[in-house]
Parts: sequence; structure tokens; C-alpha cells
Amino acid sequence: MKLTALGTNGWMPTNNQKTSCFLIEHKGYLIILDCGNGISNLYKYEDILKNYKHVHIILTHYHLDHIIGIMYLNNFFKNYNVHIYGPGKPYYSSIADKLSTLTDEDFFYKSALNTGRILTLTEYDLSGFNIGDVEVKVNLQDHSNYSFGITIDDQIHYAVDTSVIEDNFILGKDVKFFLHECCNMEKEKSGHSSLKDILAMKNTYKVDNLYLVHKNPTWSDESLETIKKEIPVLMDGDILE
Repeated sequence: MKLTALGTNGWMPTNNQKTSCFLIEHKGYLIILDCGNGISNLYKYEDILKNYKHVHIILTHYHLDHIIGIMYLNNFFKNYNVHIYGPGKPYYSSIADKLSTLTDEDFFYKSALNTGRILTLTEYDLSGFNIGDVEVKVNLQDHSNYSFGITIDDQIHYAVDTSVIEDNFILGKDVKFFLHECCNMEKEKSGHSSLKDILAMKNTYKVDNLYLVHKNPTWSDESLETIKKEIPVLMDGDILE
């Protein structure tokens, strides 16, 4: 398994760091976790893209900083079979509804429903789903709207747009790479995580595979260096394998 960070910022891009998007190569599948504007960094990885004819995109929820990259998919995957997985009922109306609203003709020239050579939409719930022989587990998180933690083949656990909850640390402690958001230093804001609470849970569950993503875009370079002394922080372009 190889994971490339395309976008590691929370809620807005700054200082060459874009919003949530992660490229995964695993068992012959090309998988993208979230589709923030980090998707635009794919132009740096055309040598990877040319090895595939299908791309599988997993959305954790429909906040704009996590799905805005949907608008740019045809720049990279016009001739691919594109498979998009996202939460549906009882949490949201449907993927088709959300994506068509995002790219209504008043806002964008072409509907997201015209993405790729063939587009397949799959709605998931807490029972999870499969991408071929890749198992994807789903857990409900604590956020302002419904958001979901994603576990891929018990090797990656991805938890963004969530407060610090035990479920994510139970699922994340035994995987190879546990990616968790961090938006504040001391105090949790509604539906988001603080470094203080992450460190407390990390120590409680003896987690040693934790990487911070969806980081606060207002943090200075000095603040990031201080945080890195406690927990690794992923930056755009970083690779885990």
C-alpha cells in the first residue's frame, strides 16, 4: 500500500497546502480519499495515473472543502471509469443530488454527473462496502453534519471533520497508518479536534501510528514544527508506504 498526500489542510488552502485529498495505490486499485482541491496536485503524478483505467473516490461527507475537487476530475479522468462512494440515506438525500447541486449550471459549466467515461455512484451506510477485494469499513463521527471515518483493509484509518471520539482510536490503533484531523491546540471546537485531546487519546490507546492531517491552515511554520515534536504532521506531497 502506498499513500500520497495531495491535500492536507482543513477548510481552506494556504501556503501551497490544499484541502483534504489522499491518493492510495493498493491491490491494483487506485483509490482517492476525499476530493478537496488537493485533487489538483494530481498533475504531478501522471506517471501513476497512466497505470490505471478505473479510479475509486471515497467521500467522507459533503462539506465543500472535501468535495470541491469533483469539479476538476475530468482534467485527469475524462477517459476513466470513475467510481464515487459517499454516504446516502438515512444521512443524506443521495450522492447524485449533492453532486448535481455542486455543479449546477449556474455555478459550473458541466454537471459532475458527466464525469469520466463511465460514472458509477455508490451510497454507503454503516455496514461498509467493498472495492473488489478491498474491504472498506465505515463509522459515524461527531461533526456539525454527518461525517464518517473510513478504514481501508485494516491498513488505513482516516478520521477528519470529527471531534476526538473513542471509536476512531479503537479502529485506528492497529492499522498501519492512522490519519486524524487536528484543527486546534487546546480546546475542541464543535465537530473538530484539538491537539490536547488527540494526545490524551493517543496515550490512552498506546497509538504509535498516528499522523495529523486536515490541519489548521492558520498555523505558522513554527507552530507546525512544535506539533511535529509530538506527532508527525503530513504535508502535501508526503508519502507513506
